[in-house]
Amino acid sequence: SEMCKETAIKKCKKENLTPKVWNQLALTHIPGISSTIAIKINEHYPTIRHLLQAYDNCANEEESIKIISEILLTETEKQKRRIGTVIAKRIYEYLYLDTQ
Repeated sequence: SEMCKETAIKKCKKENLTPKVWNQLALTHIPGISSTIAIKINEHYPTIRHLLQAYDNCANEEESIKIISEILLTETEKQKRRIGTVIAKRIYEYLYLDTQ
């Protein structure tokens, strides 16, 4: 529809919903997770399942949070911006809500 704004992830038409887009959208439903962050995470972990498997391979919660917090969002000559621990911890908590 005309009301729909073009974004990094198309949320408007069902035809645009592929498994890849679904995995990005699922992450954007966590508060504070922009489509940019979701896309960056999916570059490392293409699906939620991949991310959960990576968490399972971590020794503890701290390590699980670190694998996401260290992902680079932007990089310039002067600075590197990472996802960070606040967002990484939130993702972990949302995906493991039933185990806490």
